Amino acid sequence: MSTSSQSLMLIIASASELPAAQRIWGTGGWLDPKEREALDWLTLATLMGWSTAIAHVSDSSNAPVFAEGRKWIVVACDPDELSGELVEILKAKLQHEDISILARAGQPGGKWARFAGTIPQGDAIQGRALQWNGPGPQQSWACRRSLDCGCLSLAPGTAIWATLDDEPVV
Repeated sequence: MSTSSQSLMLIIASASELPAAQRIWGTGGWLDPKEREALDWLTLATLMGWSTAIAHVSDSSNAPVFAEGRKWIVVACDPDELSGELVEILKAKLQHEDISILARAGQPGGKWARFAGTIPQGDAIQGRALQWNGPGPQQSWACRRSLDCGCLSLAPGTAIWATLDDEPVV
């Protein structure tokens, strides 16, 4: 796959993940999944042949990274850790560029939840029927085992891209 601007990914990581001074090797399978979210996204992007850039939420010198054209921006940490300034930068990018931003749902009342229009809803749900309704062709999968997934509560006008047993999950 080419590394055109259509395949560039920016991964926003917490300060504890993907240290700038170290080269990261491997999948991080020895780490708890909650400690390797950014590494998992970096591994996926690398396997896809996409070029990536890393920005840390605590680094105030991220402006050059955000100035570059990116197709995908992944908030690979708690989105409520993002500063108000960073949320405004992402909001402006969405309004003026053809990009996708992926992140977990923010907590109720937080700046990320107000921006994204989603919050977690109750406990995790289980289901076997996964349905994709987002960009691209519609897809359905029937899983042999139940999947555990967080359900979302959505603000009016928020698009549902995926459901698990008809409950919104993306």
